[in-house]
Amino acid sequence: MFVPKGDYYDILPPRLQEAQLEVSWAVEPGKETIRGTSAKSAGVRAVVTAASPQALREAVECLAYCFHREVECHVQTPYCSCEADDQHRAYLWTADGDSAGESLVIGACCFRLRQWSDAPDGYALQWIWFHPYERRKGHFRKALPYFTNRFGRIIAEEPYSPAMEAFLKKHRLYPHEQ
Repeated sequence: MFVPKGDYYDILPPRLQEAQLEVSWAVEPGKETIRGTSAKSAGVRAVVTAASPQALREAVECLAYCFHREVECHVQTPYCSCEADDQHRAYLWTADGDSAGESLVIGACCFRLRQWSDAPDGYALQWIWFHPYERRKGHFRKALPYFTNRFGRIIAEEPYSPAMEAFLKKHRLYPHEQ
């Protein structure tokens, strides 16, 4: 498992080369822009699947580990860079690149294909995590139109934080639609 460097309280997210981020969309051709909504203009820098380069998968795993540690869920870390299952789509957010052409990964989320008895099969938001310094800056809100166009109705799986629950209610997202 790939874990953040440093001690337990350090949060040192990975850095990725700009070129790695740009070519990430090759694993899902035609999905960078959906119904006129661009992932990049929505702040989403990369898509990650089982076919993505190892560095991208490790970046997602690193943030999944941070999510797992923060919510203290009693299941395994929700993403493994060695996954062969292609029934997921993970996405990365980054800070602006530096002069060396590297960008700091500030957030990630993962959608997984689910089968429900009372609804058609579809992707559900399994988890999302942003570095604490990047929270409440509108990253996910800005990306919602892209994800809604890509996956349809957004269904968020538990566990989620009180802030995420408030976000789901505010944006009338399942299961908190009123």
